[in-house]
Amino acid sequence: MSKELSKTQLDVMHEVINIGTGHAADALSRLIDERVVVAVPEVKMVPLTDVPRLLGGAEMSIVGIYFRFSGDLSGSILLFLPEDVISSLISFLTAGVSPDDPSEKEDIQRSALMELGNIVANSYLNAIAELMDMRIFISVPYFSQDLLGAMIDVLLIQVAEAADYALLLETVINSQQRKIDCSLAIFLEDESLNKIFDKTGLK
Repeated sequence: MSKELSKTQLDVMHEVINIGTGHAADALSRLIDERVVVAVPEVKMVPLTDVPRLLGGAEMSIVGIYFRFSGDLSGSILLFLPEDVISSLISFLTAGVSPDDPSEKEDIQRSALMELGNIVANSYLNAIAELMDMRIFISVPYFSQDLLGAMIDVLLIQVAEAADYALLLETVINSQQRKIDCSLAIFLEDESLNKIFDKTGLK
């Protein structure tokens, strides 16, 4: 993305995202058999290189769940999970079930986090696809555990030619017993972003 969005354009993206949060909340509620509310208080468009600073610093340890998507729209999605919320999040997703075998435990925890990424990413992309009457195909999730700055450096190599900016979504997942903060970044190629605004009458 080569330029910042207007307030009206950001409002449109926020409205689309709000529909996606509803889909995500329904899917998570079914997954854990408990009412879940997902909220995105604000949608920002920020330079890609500013993402580490805005999310807590390049040295912050995180888990990232990464997807590519293609079709009528193309780009990438990255769900950022700070390490200090991982244990609470895993307990939330697995209902506190924890096998004794360390290897099995690690596999279950990773699978739970990747399923969360699947639910969130697909919810947002499906909301866009339904509203815009588009076909969007999403890749399998890729799991990474690293420093935030290092993860962004890898992303820069992959998306810098097509996107200079990211849509940054501060995401809050609430259940009856937990509140979990995480962040999602959507990297839409310029042509894809223009398609969305063409559909909505905003250019």
